Amino acid sequence: MNHIADLQEEERPREKMQRHGARTLTDAELLALLLASGTTERSVLDLARALLAQANNDLSLLSHFTLEELKREKGIGDAKAITLLAAFELGRRRTEKAKQERVFFRNTDDLFKYVQPILEGLPYEELWVFFLNRANRLVAHHKHSQGVSHAVLIDDRQIVREALELRADAVALAHNHPSEVCNPSIGDIEATKRLKKGLDFFGMRLLDHLVIAGENYYAIQKSELREFSL
Repeated sequence: MNHIADLQEEERPREKMQRHGARTLTDAELLALLLASGTTERSVLDLARALLAQANNDLSLLSHFTLEELKREKGIGDAKAITLLAAFELGRRRTEKAKQERVFFRNTDDLFKYVQPILEGLPYEELWVFFLNRANRLVAHHKHSQGVSHAVLIDDRQIVREALELRADAVALAHNHPSEVCNPSIGDIEATKRLKKGLDFFGMRLLDHLVIAGENYYAIQKSELREFSL
């Protein structure tokens, strides 16, 4: 098996990084560092180049490969594939964090534009929760629950608890309706009321709860509770 140490010195990405920095390495060389070893037939650099070729030399495309798709390349087993997936996920989180630090929700349209690509095309309902500071800058967000085609769980107590732990000043919710009918259910409205009451008790705001259907949305807080403000 060909390891990085087996390469000619001028081909070793580790030494190149030490001498000149990570930015001087090619995509294949960076991948080779993660893969660590090749096969009896191919060096680790050749394996990295072959893997890149599977994604048309597009790192962005490669980062979306599944575990099984990565393992289609001969010489990549579970360990190598999992290492690559972990590296891609770290990169995604770093990018997401950097974007998040620049996100402000001035109104419901801003919230809709941010979350609509996340929920677009899902055949089931997902509820996402967003935590904001006093200036309405996004400080954290995550998927709260996943339901079936016509219902999703809203645990208002859990959301309030998370908001307190994050020291958030405001919370926003959004979930999708796969039916492409964005009218909220009675359950959606009642759960939103409970959440607003819980947040009010601790001096936090509910910005809104959007029900998204395709390119349209319904703002429960603004339309039903009539107390939306930023």
